[in-house]
Amino acid sequence: MLTAAVLTPDGKLDAAAIAAAPADAPAIVAALAAPASDAHATALAIIAGIHGVGIAQGTLIAQLAKSGGAGKAAG
Repeated sequence: MLTAAVLTPDGKLDAAAIAAAPADAPAIVAALAAPASDAHATALAIIAGIHGVGIAQGTLIAQLAKSGGAGKAAG
């Protein structure tokens, strides 16, 4: 799961891992499924845009994640 790949053990975003992350939209959606905070969700939405999901779609996924609906969106 991409979440583990882009987060440090203390839950911060790992810039090196993000830069190396594959353009794998399902994994990015999975990463957005459990944001720790609004800032985290926003950062992951931007990462999603960089890796081809699109900023608007990534932001929508982040909003769904905050409301608990990302699992349905990802499925």
